[in-house]
Amino acid sequence: MKLKFSLTGKIYLHNLSKKFIQIACFYLILLASSQAVFSNQEIVLKGKIIDIETQKPISGVSISVKNTNYGTYSDKEGVFYLKIQAEPNQYIFHFQFSHILYQSNKLIIGKENSNIIEVQLKPKIFQVPDVIVSANKRSQSIQEVSNSVMIIDKNQIQLSSSFDLEKSLQNIPGIEVNDETISIRGSDGFDFGLGSRSLLLVNGLPLMSGDNGDAKLNLIPPTLINNIEIVKGAGSALYGSNAIGGIININTNFDGNAQGSQFRIITDFGLYTDPKYKQWKLPDAPHTESKIGVNYTFSNSKLLAAINATISQDESYRMYDDAKDYGVFSQFSYKFNKSTINAILLHESTDRADWVYWNSLDSATLPPTDTDLDTRIFSNKSMLGLNYDYFLNKNIFLNLKSSVLFTQFWNNLEQTDTDYRSSDAISSTIDLQSNINIFANLLLTSGINFTNNSVSSFSYGKRNQLISAFYSQFEFKPIKSIITTFGGRFDYELSENKSGATTFSPKFGLTYLPNNDLRIRLSLGKGFRAPSIAERFASISFQGFDVIENPKLTFEESMSYESGITYQNIQLIPFELELSGFYTRYWNLIEPSFVNQSYTTIQFINLVDAEISGLEGNFKLLILPILPLSVSYTYLNPIDLSDNKILKFRSRNHINTNISFLSNNFSAGISFRYSSKVERIDDALVVQVKDALERVDMKVLDFNINLKYNNLYTVKDEIIFKLNVYNLLDYYYTYMVGNLAPTRLISFGIDYQF
Repeated sequence: MKLKFSLTGKIYLHNLSKKFIQIACFYLILLASSQAVFSNQEIVLKGKIIDIETQKPISGVSISVKNTNYGTYSDKEGVFYLKIQAEPNQYIFHFQFSHILYQSNKLIIGKENSNIIEVQLKPKIFQVPDVIVSANKRSQSIQEVSNSVMIIDKNQIQLSSSFDLEKSLQNIPGIEVNDETISIRGSDGFDFGLGSRSLLLVNGLPLMSGDNGDAKLNLIPPTLINNIEIVKGAGSALYGSNAIGGIININTNFDGNAQGSQFRIITDFGLYTDPKYKQWKLPDAPHTESKIGVNYTFSNSKLLAAINATISQDESYRMYDDAKDYGVFSQFSYKFNKSTINAILLHESTDRADWVYWNSLDSATLPPTDTDLDTRIFSNKSMLGLNYDYFLNKNIFLNLKSSVLFTQFWNNLEQTDTDYRSSDAISSTIDLQSNINIFANLLLTSGINFTNNSVSSFSYGKRNQLISAFYSQFEFKPIKSIITTFGGRFDYELSENKSGATTFSPKFGLTYLPNNDLRIRLSLGKGFRAPSIAERFASISFQGFDVIENPKLTFEESMSYESGITYQNIQLIPFELELSGFYTRYWNLIEPSFVNQSYTTIQFINLVDAEISGLEGNFKLLILPILPLSVSYTYLNPIDLSDNKILKFRSRNHINTNISFLSNNFSAGISFRYSSKVERIDDALVVQVKDALERVDMKVLDFNINLKYNNLYTVKDEIIFKLNVYNLLDYYYTYMVGNLAPTRLISFGIDYQF
């Protein structure tokens, strides 16, 4: 036994050292590739930067000049000196002043100014964007919205992960994300990855597949995301199908503050640590995760462009669970006199293993014994999206959105094999919207929308689904402190082998703002979801299960009510407290159900009427200007009204906490996520899946550190060293029945901008 252990240890250390040497060589090549460019100096600009409230100097402020590489940082006295080479006919410069704890400021300064220029910056309270665009399909202050809205800005995204958007969303109160399945306040349970009840958007364009109706989460590189807006509660009054539980809108729009071009190389190398239990350990350890992404951005006064290419490989913490991804994302924006056109083009290809449930709890990292380890599943996803804004005049704004999303999956089995699966789908949408200021206190948002899902599939047949809609919403401000919204949407669906179906989704909202510190809100709205083509027409076999079609499926519907209060204190120790109470009534929820006594045949059925009520509290505290703390608690009471029991596959209690240390050159954070044990699952799964009853609470602690070096050669040069430890305590739990959740992953990364 000693000899065997010694040999195993040597093999482990050899593999480990080999992988570290490879990644170390790559990093050395990366750092050696940088170049310095120096220019002659002609003029000197002097300045001092102070806090607008305390009048004290601010150190570490980034000062950059548009259309140039010139830049510097303020010293401990808030003073900066900047030497600039100017063209003979260039008399003014556009400056940008940025600091993580202060709101950015822009100034136009003439080159003849050589005296001390005083720049005043206003402190941020919680570093959260003030303007959102998702809740009411227009730009407005978050304080005016009657729904529960949360925003993740790009700093929070970069702190949690440079590649995996799922990790950023996992820390949002009331949201559960596992393997691209999104559940907002218990809206989704276990659905085999079909028919998401949360609508995913990128710049207002849907990222929902035409066949499975599922959200395509990781198509957008986090390094190009400006912020993510999460609107909780039914959003179908403006957004239609799939917004029954809420909306997640990823904003990649960027402004032209930092003019010129910039390259960015992001790498990440992670190691899955060995599990505690001997029977869970895998051969060929250590298993790794590696990713590399390259960004290029360019901007001037008219044109904005960005492109990203990413390659990733994950050997996984489980046997035969590996995956490879290749992705390209590009975005272009051009400004005319009264309009802006924005285009997105993306593609992703994936090659991964294909299994669902573990062998057993004793072999939780292994697939079922009879799994064919040579089976692979492949997928392609491509999207072209256009977004056109036109300001007819100061009172009328028009917007046209159009997109085509192509999704494809297939496995490498022969078509004669009972487990063969494949599908090609195109989801195209067009949305024409207007915002009209009828009076100073009355705004009308209205539009028409068409969505067409066309599928050619071995698994679902040749199918087509068309949904057309008209929506309209008024926002009325009878007095300065009160904002009301009311409106609705009419949808008509036409699908294969089914006569047309219609639904109307009304909405009402009320926001009361007695002062700058307090917000009281009330909202109610209807949600609906049209069944996906896969739910209606699936006819497939997979790992011992047979899924049969059900063309008679009809709409899921819901009615959501919510009230909330938000109070912000900016005196002494700033804090923000938000409390919400909510109730959602669901009708005709579509659930997979066993239809034979042997528990092998599954059909999707309008099976469940349900209700989910709950409370949510979010507390943010600025212990110090560089030490923010957030704590949230969500309580859900999900009831299946057909048998008056708890709704399947839901947890009652959720806690999210995070404390961060933020400075210009160093940041660190610790986050903790808790979800109580899923109390009820489908009884038939107990028969089919070994140890399906083995479930525990989720308790996950993550840790991260970012170390930044600035001004290597110019103000644009920046290198960040990252350390992330996911599931720091190596806690074991299941994220889905018969599926061990990710074990501890130690990740090292470099983010280099030049």
